Amino acid sequence: AWRALGLALSAAGEFAQAERAYERALAIDPDDWGTMINLSELYTLMGAPDRSTPYLEQAWGAMERRYAVDPVEIRPWHSEVGLVVARRKQETGANEEAELWYRRVLTLDPLNAEAVRGLSGLLAASGDAEAAASLCTDLQQATGETC
Repeated sequence: AWRALGLALSAAGEFAQAERAYERALAIDPDDWGTMINLSELYTLMGAPDRSTPYLEQAWGAMERRYAVDPVEIRPWHSEVGLVVARRKQETGANEEAELWYRRVLTLDPLNAEAVRGLSGLLAASGDAEAAASLCTDLQQATGETC
């Protein structure tokens, strides 16, 4: 209920009240990854990406802990959350962290084209052209997609 209230308040532009509602939802269930994603989106709307990304990282961890119990609900979100974190890390110049996030996504979703492209780009930029090309070749052979 608190998460739903936070979403409604956020949609109404009542960001401070939405934040409090989401925080109450997390006090009740600290592993509610959906609330963490909503709170991350709220901070993005508020123009505070530095506060947004940590909630996505926490959501990833909560998804990891709950995956065995609820894989059907988590599966569609898991890779996407990791990709958003990887892109944000890369945008801020934290390339080593971005690489780790792309690799996390690929551990779950080995043929995720966006993760392959992101990781390949980072490897190429860091001077490991051979590893970058290998990733792209593997993706193309498995899916027909290119980097």
